[in-house]
Amino acid sequence: MNKNWGASFWTPNVHVISNVMEFDPTTGRLLGFQEKLIHCHNKNTAVVRDTPFWDECHSRRNVVLLGDSVGDVNMTQGLDGKEVLRIGFLNAHIEERMAEYLTLYDVVIVNDGTLHFAHLVVDLISRQSDDVAAP
Repeated sequence: MNKNWGASFWTPNVHVISNVMEFDPTTGRLLGFQEKLIHCHNKNTAVVRDTPFWDECHSRRNVVLLGDSVGDVNMTQGLDGKEVLRIGFLNAHIEERMAEYLTLYDVVIVNDGTLHFAHLVVDLISRQSDDVAAP
């Protein structure tokens, strides 16, 4: 994300929840992952409950969810959010899985597509927020 958008992406209201890998500084080999390890069975708010992020976000009404598996649509489970835009990334077995993804996600991006659409949505929301906040 830094490579594509630089510091403009990292505003105070943007949070990325992901696994963090630890590497050996001399060999560069993967040593393991930091806790809490995120996997297909806990991709929901349980992963962030005991973090400052949870205090900030648990009562937000609006969520933009990005996922690349069927289970990812549950990542908002436990949030009070009423408005969720689900953007799915489908990269394999597209013809076989498209119908299922279209029932789960609001938008489906195929063939290893970019984050351009998600960035555009966030940019439009930010502009609208700026317009509303302006006197």
